[in-house]
Amino acid sequence: MNNNPLPMGGKKKGAERRALLRRSLAMVPKKTRNLLILCCIFGTAFSLATPLLIGTALDQVLRLFGQHPGNNPFMRTMTLLLGAFLLSALLGLCQGRIGAKASQQLARNIRSRLFHKVLHLPLYYLDTHQHGDIMSRLLNDVENLSGLLPQVLCSFLSAGLSIGACLVLIFKVAPALMWVNIVTVAVSLLVTTMLSRKVFEAAIRQQRTLGRTNSHVTDAIANFSALRMLRKKKDIFHDAKTISDQLAQDSFRLQYLRGLLEPLMMTFGNLGFFFVIVIGCVLVAEQTIHVGALQSAILYSRQFVKSINDLSDLFSKLQVSLSSADRIFELADQPQEEYRLPESASQADPACFASDIQFTDVSFSYTRRKPVLDQLTVRIPAGKTTALVGATGAGKTTIANLLLRFYSPDQGAILFGETDLQQIPLRQLRENCAIALQDTYIVDGTVYDNIMYGCSEPSMEKCVEAARKAHLHERIEALPWKYHTPMSNSDCHWSIGERQLLSVARILAMDPSIVVIDEAMSSIDPRTELEVNEVLTDMMKGRTCIVIAHRLSTIRHADQILVLEGGHIVESGTHDELRANHAQYDRLYRHLNA
Repeated sequence: MNNNPLPMGGKKKGAERRALLRRSLAMVPKKTRNLLILCCIFGTAFSLATPLLIGTALDQVLRLFGQHPGNNPFMRTMTLLLGAFLLSALLGLCQGRIGAKASQQLARNIRSRLFHKVLHLPLYYLDTHQHGDIMSRLLNDVENLSGLLPQVLCSFLSAGLSIGACLVLIFKVAPALMWVNIVTVAVSLLVTTMLSRKVFEAAIRQQRTLGRTNSHVTDAIANFSALRMLRKKKDIFHDAKTISDQLAQDSFRLQYLRGLLEPLMMTFGNLGFFFVIVIGCVLVAEQTIHVGALQSAILYSRQFVKSINDLSDLFSKLQVSLSSADRIFELADQPQEEYRLPESASQADPACFASDIQFTDVSFSYTRRKPVLDQLTVRIPAGKTTALVGATGAGKTTIANLLLRFYSPDQGAILFGETDLQQIPLRQLRENCAIALQDTYIVDGTVYDNIMYGCSEPSMEKCVEAARKAHLHERIEALPWKYHTPMSNSDCHWSIGERQLLSVARILAMDPSIVVIDEAMSSIDPRTELEVNEVLTDMMKGRTCIVIAHRLSTIRHADQILVLEGGHIVESGTHDELRANHAQYDRLYRHLNA
């Protein structure tokens, strides 16, 4: 696997970041999004009404002296003020609840879409990118985006409305004081715009390093036994420390830039607030405005300053969310396997899977540098067993990968009878092909679930029949709950040989026309190998089978053996014919049995 993570994507312009924002918001259900916006707007409106009501009440109290209480609307104003307080608090509670719901809906929708994407990515993509970095996008980046985006945007809307409304209301009660706040807004927006771009770039860099860290830890844990035996713990620790130091450096830069915004905005806001008080007091002394108007202007200025400070913090949080969105959509926009190899509009003739398979001048390379297969031409007879033999890197597994369309040939064609492989729909191809690997994947479920895994029409009768043919029925009957006994990949006590028999039972239940066996017995003992080989021999009868094996004893009865070297077939024939040639196969056979 290539250790290069997904590309960082470079610097993003404002238009690109706005596009990321729109795509992210589109994943929040429209109803939830609209409710959140309404709560935010009305909550802000009631909050903005309170300073105006307080200033009005103050003027009414001052006018109350020397007047009959019934002539002053003070009590009515106080009632409205109390109502504004209560409604603002109630809408704030609703906003918090709806925002939390929106966050979870966003996380669920993005994770579901991303996981669906990963399941449909071409195999070459997963082979050439760090798995830990992909996991980091599925977990850390989705959490960053969903945890911050709905609440940040709601607060962003509230702060923006507050700033605009405060300016309008200050102009209403004291026009001369509005210009102080306009200057404050202009300076704050300039500084925020400059710093937010740097915050976005720092967040992208930090998330990328976090992905590398996850990948390193995942690989170390997966290969823990080998690392201990090879006494490489110090080297792994040194690599981990290097990546961790880089992560700490990137995280520090991000936190530093985010922390820089708030004190700067607070300074500008407080300076503006200071000048509002000074100029306002002068205007009251000159009797240009009333005391109540000054009180309202001061409260609006204080709310204005608070909104400016909130806006600066929200800008930095929004950049972190958008950096995660950038990484998420970078993965989500990768082409799916079906797009890379478009499926036909109609099904291929099922008879093609019972026909010979012909490789004609097929060339392929993983890196576009050194070809793994070089103009390979070979015929795999239908209903027969063809074994592929050769050193590591000779191209054995590559032939299987091309046959199953995990990759496409760079040149040449692969034909099933008269049908080109590229014209066969992927679903139909995979339904008629099965593969037995060295490591059998165990799904979380029961024994029945594992045998029927991949079977289009599961049934208990089919499950028992497959288990009997795979010599597993008696073993399963001895289990506490027989075919309903739970099993999982992380807590499975079955031996490697039993897992291989389970893989065979799974293939028998699928009943495919073509079977690929990729070094399935390279990790089992000779006694178990005899049993598995017996089961495999029965399974291969009447099917087109391609066997990739290091143990030549397992392919002695193959109908055709192909010896590969450097992407070419250097020998072909049966076991006895190749032994009689005293060439490469014979030398390899004698070497392995020495």
